[in-house]
Amino acid sequence: MWKNKICRNLLCAALTAALLFGSTAFPAFGTDTDEQIDALRQKSEELQAQIDAAEQEIEAIRSDVNKKQEYADELSGQIEDLQAQIDVLDQSIAAVQVRIDEKLVEIEEKNNTILALEQQNAEAQAEIERCEEEIEQTYERLKGRLRSLYMNGTLSELELLMSATDFSTYLTTLQLMESMAAHDDALIKSIESDILNLQELQKTIEANRLKVEQSKVELEAAKADYEASQAEIEEDKAVVKSSQDLIQSKWDEVQSVIADLDSQSAAYQSLKESYERQLNEAADEIDALIRAQASSGNASWGDGSVSAGGFVWPVQGSGVYTTTEYGQGGHGGLDITRHGASQLTTPIYAAAAGTVLTATWHSSYGNYIVVDHGNGLTTLYAHCNSISVSPGEHVEQNQQIGIVGNTGYSFGAHCHFEVRINGSRTNPRNYL
Repeated sequence: MWKNKICRNLLCAALTAALLFGSTAFPAFGTDTDEQIDALRQKSEELQAQIDAAEQEIEAIRSDVNKKQEYADELSGQIEDLQAQIDVLDQSIAAVQVRIDEKLVEIEEKNNTILALEQQNAEAQAEIERCEEEIEQTYERLKGRLRSLYMNGTLSELELLMSATDFSTYLTTLQLMESMAAHDDALIKSIESDILNLQELQKTIEANRLKVEQSKVELEAAKADYEASQAEIEEDKAVVKSSQDLIQSKWDEVQSVIADLDSQSAAYQSLKESYERQLNEAADEIDALIRAQASSGNASWGDGSVSAGGFVWPVQGSGVYTTTEYGQGGHGGLDITRHGASQLTTPIYAAAAGTVLTATWHSSYGNYIVVDHGNGLTTLYAHCNSISVSPGEHVEQNQQIGIVGNTGYSFGAHCHFEVRINGSRTNPRNYL
C-alpha cells in the first residue's frame, strides 16, 4: 500500500501555515508606509514560496497518480488476458461436456446391450439345461434299447422267415423290426441335433460374454478419459482464477492509492488557492500604499508615467510590487513582479529609449536583455519568459521588450531589473 509520510507531513505543515496566514485582514503595521510595504512584500514572498511548494507537491502527486494509473492500466490488461483464457477454458469445458454427454448416451446403450446379451445368455443357458436333460433322457432310452438288443440278440430275416407260422406273420414282424430300428436312428439323430444346438448356444454365450467384457472396458476407458479431462480443466481454471484474484486485489489497492493521491492533490490545490487569495490581498494593499505614496509625491507609480529620475517602471499596472530591494542580501538589482505574473503574460517595458546591446540566455539571468541609453547608462531585464527584441534594435521608452518569466536561477516569476553606470550597478530606485 502506497504511503508517503513526508508528503503528509508537508501537507500538515502547509495547512498550519494556511491557518497562520488565513486571516483576510492583514496584520497592522507601523505608521511608516515603507515599513508596511516592506512587510507586505516579505509576506508576499513567503506566500509565493508556499504557492510554489504547493505546485511542486501537486505536480509530484500528479506524476505519482500517472504512474499508478499506468500500472492500473497494465493490471487491467492482465485481467482481460486472464479473462480471455478463462473464456477459452470455459469453451473447452463445454466441448468436453458435449463429449461427456455423448459418452453417457453410449454408456446407456452399452448397458442396454449388456443387459440384452445377459438376457440372451440366460435364455441360452436355460435352453442348454433343457437340451442336456433331453439328451440325457434320450440317451437313457437308447441305452435301454441297446441293452435289450444285446440281451435278446439280433434276428436275421432268414431266421424270422423260418420261425413265422405264415407269411403274413413274417411281414408284420419284419415291419415291426424296421420300425424299431428307425426309432433308434431317430433317437440317435435327436441326440446329435441336441448336441449341435448345445454347442451353438455355448458359442453364443461365449461371444456375448466377450462382447460384454469389451463393452465394459470401453465404458471404463471413456469414464477415465472424462474424469482426467475434467480434472485437468478444473485445475487450469483454478490457477487462472487465483491469478485473477491476485491481480484484482492489486487493482483495488492501486485504485485506493489513486483515490488517496487525488484527495491529497485536492487538498494542496485548495491550499494553493488560499495562498493566492492572500497574495492578491497583499498585492491590493501594496497597490493602495504605493498609490498613496504616489499621490503624496513620495514614489512613482507603475502606470507608465515618467518618474523624476527619467525612467518608467519596467513592470506596470495594478498589483505591481517588488519582492527584493537593491542591496538586500547583496542583491544587485530590483526584483519586480505583478499579481498574476506567474501566468507568464505580464509585459516588460523599456525603462527609457535606447539600443538593445544583448538579448540572449544566461545560466543565472535566464533570458535577459541589456539596453544602452547612452553616456554609460544601461539597464538590464532578466528572467524573461520570452524576448521580443534583437541586438542592435532601437527601442522607445515604454516599448514592450519581453514577458515576465521564471528562467535561469529564479524562484517565482519576476523581472530582475538592474541599472548600471559604466558597468557598475547602482540603485534602480534612483531612476524610478
